[in-house]
Amino acid sequence: MEAKTLSHDDKHFIMKAARASTNEVALSQLADSRASNPEIKPFAQMMITDHNQANSDLKALALSKGIDISKPVDEGKMDNISSLSPKSGADFDKAFAKLMVSAHKGAVDLFKKEVAEGKDPDVVAFAKKYVETLSMHLEHATALENTIEQ
Repeated sequence: MEAKTLSHDDKHFIMKAARASTNEVALSQLADSRASNPEIKPFAQMMITDHNQANSDLKALALSKGIDISKPVDEGKMDNISSLSPKSGADFDKAFAKLMVSAHKGAVDLFKKEVAEGKDPDVVAFAKKYVETLSMHLEHATALENTIEQ
């Protein structure tokens, strides 16, 4: 199956998911090395592990559909890094937690929409596989943000 047989929305989902998930890994790698709050590091490690697995599955899916996701992946490595990099200590922790909540709200919405409206069964299956994980990440990120804010 080639990319031209995928609906525009399914292709858009793949591109957006690739960029977002790569961004999560890049931000979490930064947090793993820079966070001062001890609760952030295990969260960052979970993000890195889970999103690397999702990225691997997404790369295989994109390849099978004839879609090159290298550009969105490269762009995702830069999203929000410049706003987070200069921060340190509690400021870094708060900004990271806020970014994780915001990013996961967007990701959960994106994946739920694909599950509900996607046309390609393989793309929908990918979205279904990861929507619960992303929802769990959002719950963890929200709890983390609330802990850090106190």
